[in-house]
Amino acid sequence: SELVDRGWLGAYRNVTTTDSARTVVPCALPVAAVGNSLPLIDAPRLPLLLTVLAALPVDYLVRQKHAGANLNFFKLEQAAVPEPVVYEAVTAWSDGQPLERWLLTRLAASIRWDQTLTPLAQELAGLGVDLAAARGQGRDDALAEIDAAHALLLGWTREDLEHVLGTFATLRAREVRTIGRFATATRVLAAFDRLTTN
Repeated sequence: SELVDRGWLGAYRNVTTTDSARTVVPCALPVAAVGNSLPLIDAPRLPLLLTVLAALPVDYLVRQKHAGANLNFFKLEQAAVPEPVVYEAVTAWSDGQPLERWLLTRLAASIRWDQTLTPLAQELAGLGVDLAAARGQGRDDALAEIDAAHALLLGWTREDLEHVLGTFATLRAREVRTIGRFATATRVLAAFDRLTTN
């Protein structure tokens, strides 16, 4: 099938509850059999779609449509995400490159790479992503910049973003319990500040 021909798969976890740290958990994985709790997704720009779905602001918007234990396709399809053309622009904070490549570099930095994902690495390289540079960026900072960028694309203010981050109660509680502070919120707000001062 076309999904297999790509050499890697995109999917998301569809089992989630209000107690989950995140509602949308997308992933890239090698070609393998999967169960019905990990639905496969496809798109012409699949790496970009996975990046968008990984953003906490998008997760928040999906939660507004979701109830119950299963995040079905029809709920995911209602996610209020920017139009694909938005990602073709060069923004004030995308280092002079199209926003899609800027974001995909951060996606590459957030992936735990191994040889089974070589086809994805090749696809990203074909899209102009410098994989060596991406691997030099910290995973947590890369994810924070994906979050901050999507807050900006959605037209949110810093106060909006701070409020939304505060609604991730389970994520906050987990981090406070393990490291003593809500580190994700701190990183995302710092990334927002960096992007808005460029």
